[in-house]
Amino acid sequence: MPAALRATVHDAAVATRAPYIYGILLTFDGTTILYVGQTISQTGALGRLSQHLSETMGATLRQRLQARYEITGIEGLALEFAAIRLGEQTGFWKDEPDYREAVESLVQYGMVNELCSRKLPVCVISRVQPNAYSRLAYVRAEADRVRNALVSWVGQHVKPAT
Repeated sequence: MPAALRATVHDAAVATRAPYIYGILLTFDGTTILYVGQTISQTGALGRLSQHLSETMGATLRQRLQARYEITGIEGLALEFAAIRLGEQTGFWKDEPDYREAVESLVQYGMVNELCSRKLPVCVISRVQPNAYSRLAYVRAEADRVRNALVSWVGQHVKPAT
């Protein structure tokens, strides 16, 4: 009898339309990778995770894994997913991603620095580019809040290198 495929969702709000910065953490062949992204999908961050795991054009996690590690299939790999909802500032709620991308880029750059300083052996494979909104005080404050939450989450799943 085949084993059941499983997923645990700790808060169903992750499937509602809202602006999120999220992290996908998975390990294979002794390597732990982190993908950081942003979304305001109609199906929330959970819907965006579904796209990443699918075989569609929006599966940028799969695309990055294939480009970096020549992995074409992710079936059978366990992963962890965390999404942090952004605040109520109007820019985060627009369909255009500019403000969310500014937060995402600050979060990713901050994550790389934090992972190094804490000696957490994680390879960040997502790609970001800062924009002019990255200089706004409320964008920087939101990025700090999200980065702290993601660093804490990663720290629960990855042991420091010795």
